[in-house]
Amino acid sequence: MKQKELQAAGADLAAQAKEAALEAAGLQEKQSHFWGNLGWLLVGAGLGSLTTYMLDPDRGRRRQALVRDQVVHAQTVVRKEVPKQIRHAQNRIQGARHDFSAPFTQDAGAPGTASADTESPEWEDKHNDDGSLTAPTT
Repeated sequence: MKQKELQAAGADLAAQAKEAALEAAGLQEKQSHFWGNLGWLLVGAGLGSLTTYMLDPDRGRRRQALVRDQVVHAQTVVRKEVPKQIRHAQNRIQGARHDFSAPFTQDAGAPGTASADTESPEWEDKHNDDGSLTAPTT
């Protein structure tokens, strides 16, 4: 008698804990398990069909090879394209940073015009290194 009472009390506590957890998470317990079970049934049927399709004795090896080739191609494309996209994004960020900071620099003139200090004859004389491209001047 005591064992049955303890089991019933345990089941009641478990049900209360479940209800409290669902309420705390803002979820409601499903009244019917039909749709959940139907979903799992469809997933199982789909996986079974896929397995049968891929393991077909007549054409299964060809299908497996096609899938393998597609996976290898996708890996190659990702390996090549992801670094390109990363570099592209970095360059765009760098360009946007340059465009944003250009109006705030001291010697920046209006867009399309150079400041008077950088193209004056005095600047040319001071920074002329007789055409050398290797040694920077101060």
